[in-house]
Amino acid sequence: MMPALQSGIQRTVNDDKYIIMNTDVVESEEGEYVLTGYIVKKMVLERLSDLDSNGNLVEMDDRYSAAPFSLFVIYLKNHRMIHVENQKGSPKLSSFRSTIKFIIHYD
Repeated sequence: MMPALQSGIQRTVNDDKYIIMNTDVVESEEGEYVLTGYIVKKMVLERLSDLDSNGNLVEMDDRYSAAPFSLFVIYLKNHRMIHVENQKGSPKLSSFRSTIKFIIHYD
C-alpha cells in the first residue's frame, strides 16, 4: 500500500488535481501504529466579481492558484480514520476515497 500512496499518481477531475502527499507510518502516543498524510486539491480559483469598499458590485477576471488540503490519520489496528479539513474547499472524505481507489487501480 505504501508504494502506491507514495507514487505521486494524481487523479484529475475537470481542472482539479488530487494528490496524496507526505504519507508515513508513525507510532501514536497510545502506542498504536497510524498511517498519516495529506490529500491535496490543486485548483485554480476564479473571481469574476467582488464588492468594493463602497458596497458596489465590481466585475473582474482574476485567477488564483490554490491547494487546500485535508489531513488524514488511519489507525492500522482497527482502520478507524480521522479526516481533518484545513480550510474551505479542502478535499472531502469522498474525494479521499475516490483518489485512493484511483491510485490503487492505476495501470
